[in-house]
Amino acid sequence: MTSQHTSGGLIGPFKNIISVGDLVVMYQGFGQMTPIFVETGAILQNKHGAFHHDDLIGKKYGTKVVARTSQAQGKRRPGWMHVLQPTAELWSTCVLQRTQIVQPSDQAIIVSQLWLKGGSVVLESGTGSGIFTTALARVVAPLGHVHTFEFNEHRATVAGEEFIKNGLDQAVTVAHRDICGEGFPTELNATADAVFLDVPNPWLAILHAKNVLKRGGRICTYSPCIEQVQRSCEALQREGFYSIKTIEVRLRHFDVRETSFIQPKFQTKEDTISMFNAYTERRATAQVRKIARDAATEAETAIAADNATHNADAAADTAAKNESDGNKDGSVLGKRSASSSSSSSSLSSSSLSSSSSSSSSSNSSSSSTNKKAKKDFHHTRKYTPKKEKDLLPTTSFVTACPVPLMRGHTAFLTFATCE
Repeated sequence: MTSQHTSGGLIGPFKNIISVGDLVVMYQGFGQMTPIFVETGAILQNKHGAFHHDDLIGKKYGTKVVARTSQAQGKRRPGWMHVLQPTAELWSTCVLQRTQIVQPSDQAIIVSQLWLKGGSVVLESGTGSGIFTTALARVVAPLGHVHTFEFNEHRATVAGEEFIKNGLDQAVTVAHRDICGEGFPTELNATADAVFLDVPNPWLAILHAKNVLKRGGRICTYSPCIEQVQRSCEALQREGFYSIKTIEVRLRHFDVRETSFIQPKFQTKEDTISMFNAYTERRATAQVRKIARDAATEAETAIAADNATHNADAAADTAAKNESDGNKDGSVLGKRSASSSSSSSSLSSSSLSSSSSSSSSSNSSSSSTNKKAKKDFHHTRKYTPKKEKDLLPTTSFVTACPVPLMRGHTAFLTFATCE
């Protein structure tokens, strides 16, 4: 790594202006990042539109660039993205992951527990996607060096090419080698300040790590299963390592927000007794009103029946009297009698009709009375209108709740010091 490299987390030397061949990160949001190497005439096509590399050349890092054309064929405006200079964290987020990676939270713990600093020499077994190797190089450069080994030849080749493109080849050396079976190269004996083992069976490489570590050097094993940790700890104790400890990093994100709620009204025993007494009183009042309504209805029916009987008797007496007068006056009076009889009959019919009408009006009056009584009874019950419910007192307080999506277990980190 050249002396231009800074410790600010950037990959490669610090630059202000974008030029051809630079590695940049096209950033739209978290999870929407694309790393590209700037080339003349090249175009980045994505859902935000078509971004021409020629538009990036000469711009400052952090510039907001707008696509020339939209992917929606003129139906919407072209999108935009920011051009960022890549850091180790950005690179670990957007690079193509060929294997399981060491998460940034684990990276921070490993770097601190291995006591790494600028100028340190680190040996890594298990290059994988090269993400943690990039983070190690960022810490130890420019005076330090990272020797990384990968048992898979294809992954070692691809990672080496990426380190060259990213400008890390001066601080990183990649080799295809099975450390558990062959061990580290002998020329590295007693040269390492720290060793990092990300292999399935790290206990097989503990002795090899002891050979390359300096006195007081640190070692870290990265194992997803506790059984692997147990066997590694046994091997560390057997080889004379001390200060052995295992750490599991679990991130828990919290969502802090202000929440409002309606104050609840708790019901006591006295409230329950009071409500029951009021309910009993309403039931008794309703029963008394029902008895009074029934008595009034029976009285009205009896009065209507008496009136009908009295009218019928009066009509019969009148008819008898007219018949007697007709017998005395002769045939002429008989005609009057017939006329009177007809009139009496009409009067009797009218009386019956009047009685029926009176009875009908009485029943109608009784029905209206019943409806009014029911209405009065129902109005005695107490309801809480919706508007009053909405006006109930509210209280607000601040809550901190874990968010639903959190990163789970990745691996156990075991650290020890070489004697």
